[in-house]
Amino acid sequence: MAAFVSSFVVGAGKVGQASVSRDGRRVECTRRVVPKAQFNYNIYQDGAERSKRFVTDGDRAVQVVKPMGLVLEEGQDGMCFVASMDPNGNAASTGQIQVGDIVVAISATFGDEVWSTRGVGLGKIMKGISVRQGDIVTMVLESPMQVADQKKQAANSALNRRAEARERFGEREVLDPNTWGSVGGGRARSPMDDASFVPAPPPMTEGYQELTNNKQTYTPKVSESELQRQIQEEAAQGGGQQDNTILYGSIGFGVGLIVLIWLLSQ
Repeated sequence: MAAFVSSFVVGAGKVGQASVSRDGRRVECTRRVVPKAQFNYNIYQDGAERSKRFVTDGDRAVQVVKPMGLVLEEGQDGMCFVASMDPNGNAASTGQIQVGDIVVAISATFGDEVWSTRGVGLGKIMKGISVRQGDIVTMVLESPMQVADQKKQAANSALNRRAEARERFGEREVLDPNTWGSVGGGRARSPMDDASFVPAPPPMTEGYQELTNNKQTYTPKVSESELQRQIQEEAAQGGGQQDNTILYGSIGFGVGLIVLIWLLSQ
């Protein structure tokens, strides 16, 4: 999937519109488009960081009033950073935001919760800011060094998990969906190759013998001719029962009719 590196002015207007700076001057939004191979959303990030919902004591959280007066730009890894700021804008007036800071979370639509923005791309951040209710947006920021250190730690952890998985289960194989063979050559290992493998029984096991050791088929306890004879007998018995039911019903109807006539004649 094609992807882009883009920049956007963060203001009070809708996404894609020009914003107005703090002193009333209109700031034109800019978008630089550079194609790259693909997005690397959320790589090197653990689940706790991706599901972040609240600001913690160790976070650098800054509250900025709209219009914010800064430009966000998306990097190759889907992380967005502060590319530039209006020196007279609301973001610069906080004194806590620096050019190059990476936005790792922003305010949710309502309340004090935040949404993690690690690797989500510029579009989702701009959408989150635009739908935020109220004039104040909370941004959780990290320096490029902090993000780089976390990426290194997460990458090392991923390599260790991969090595452990290869040690336990062997090298990864790509299988042909038609032949179950390895695309790279040779035949992929199947569960049925194991001598202790026992296939699961069919949904209805009544009337079948146990699996033999050498064959993975089920053998009926009765022959086909005997089975057909039993089916015919059951069909005949069913027909007789149906005839009896009709007879009894007719007799009951006749008796009821006679009783009704007798009652009316009294």
